[in-house]
Amino acid sequence: MRRAARWTADRPLLGLAVLIGVLLPVTVAALSGNLAIPHNDGWAYSRIAETFGRTGRVELVGWNRSTLLGQVVPLGPLARSIVAQQLFIAVCSLVFLTSVHELLLPRLGAARAGVATIVVALWPGYALLSTSFMGDIPALALAGVTVLVGTRALERDSPWLFVVAMLIGLWGCTVRLQAIAAPAAVALAFLLATRRSAPRRVVRTRPVLVLGVAVGLTAVFALYLVWFSHLPNSDPAEFGLRRHALVETASQAARGYFELALVGAPAALLFARPWQWRWRGATAIVVVVGVGLWSLHRNGAGRFFLPNYLSSGGAYADAVPPGRVVFAPEVWQVVAVVSIVAGALLAACWAERTRTPLRLPVLTSYTVFAVVGTLLVFATPQQSYGRYLIAVLPFVLAGCLLPGARRRAEAGDRAVRSPRRLPRRLPRALTTLTAACLTVVVGTLSAGITLNAFSYDIARWRAGERAVAAGFPASRVDAGFEWVGMHAAGGVVNRNAFEPGWGFEAKFSDTPACVVVTDATPRQMQRYRPGNRWTVREHVPYATWLVAGQRQFVVYETHETGCP
Repeated sequence: MRRAARWTADRPLLGLAVLIGVLLPVTVAALSGNLAIPHNDGWAYSRIAETFGRTGRVELVGWNRSTLLGQVVPLGPLARSIVAQQLFIAVCSLVFLTSVHELLLPRLGAARAGVATIVVALWPGYALLSTSFMGDIPALALAGVTVLVGTRALERDSPWLFVVAMLIGLWGCTVRLQAIAAPAAVALAFLLATRRSAPRRVVRTRPVLVLGVAVGLTAVFALYLVWFSHLPNSDPAEFGLRRHALVETASQAARGYFELALVGAPAALLFARPWQWRWRGATAIVVVVGVGLWSLHRNGAGRFFLPNYLSSGGAYADAVPPGRVVFAPEVWQVVAVVSIVAGALLAACWAERTRTPLRLPVLTSYTVFAVVGTLLVFATPQQSYGRYLIAVLPFVLAGCLLPGARRRAEAGDRAVRSPRRLPRRLPRALTTLTAACLTVVVGTLSAGITLNAFSYDIARWRAGERAVAAGFPASRVDAGFEWVGMHAAGGVVNRNAFEPGWGFEAKFSDTPACVVVTDATPRQMQRYRPGNRWTVREHVPYATWLVAGQRQFVVYETHETGCP
């Protein structure tokens, strides 16, 4: 008990990160009813898990571009409950935040490691990921534990910990294929490590151990992938280069960087010394501002960030009818400009950072593999999402928050100080104020996106339940992607089907819906579907931010053949 109390006392900011990223979102989701319904693509994973919990069988639904089973099988019979599924994700989120903190703690110290972990928890959409049965958080948790255990194995030169790390990494790969970066990083770091104090026989046998374990686990995973790909209704990834792959990859990378920078810059700036920056920092600022203006011109403010959380249309904007606006265009233009400023400051922090080695080889290798993998995804026709970059954030923050940077800056400050220089308190205060303002922007965006998604999702779901209570078949009610996916007779039969203004029923069936829930007004619907016979069943008001604001969507009856 005393040891646990001491462990907690040494990590005060970790508790705040868990509160922000896990406890508050779970509490709000539970009180609002969102913990009991699927969200976004999570409907597919929830439906597969529910079937597995009831029958013990794996039945895919054609919408599961993931290796998936690592997050389903551990639940066993509990998988029948959506609440249990999403509480499991919350536990995984706790594990991920803890692994980030423990990985950075020895190099950064308690304060800086705590700040870095809080920044991860503030990522816009992280709260939604922590409360929905998506594969991102379990994959991040297992990758984080793999990197942490692999780092400890390297520090202690322990082959047993190395094997444990690789096994955990294999588990992560059965959740999401991208998690392969973690065991690959552990294997590479362990293979390249040199221990002058180690016996010669250990040095000679280490490559054999690493290669043997890596080859064995790769073979097991390859067999798993072959089995998984042959299941009915699997959803294999699309490979091959997209048109104008180089320009598109650069554009996607710029969008991802500015999302990453918007989140990470406040922490980096908090411990920076901008008044000591020299030509490297100035060059980085000029280059990044130029890239930001090019990206803003090319993509516009509305598409300045990668989907599908940080968007002017709110969370899951790609999966709701076009035209939905949560944040006004003027507000989003300001957010885009602020992110360019944040990107310039983060780049300058990295350019001016201390030359002190980070000494986290596993994390470094993992980040390199994750970045390369993400860039390859950018170059393919697959959809790319900003949440993929959460894996990169710990390394970015570790490089900026390394304590040696502060000592080097203070030494330089003493060396060049002159009577004409401003007192150090003023630039320090301005830097802290800038970091605080950026933190407020990120926190406000994160809270707004989360609360709006919770309010919108539960309101649409309850509208679908009212339609079913009125006598309409659940399979012929279109109350959003999650509803249709959970209630369709089978899986996805036409992945690319989409009707402007509504359009999820067509992905699952050729039979049109009887009731459609959409943001499109009757006038807009006439433009989307000229001459339609749809009539308004009800206007449904809901709070924009769950407890504040006022918006509404429309429920239509389509009067199609076979409808009550």
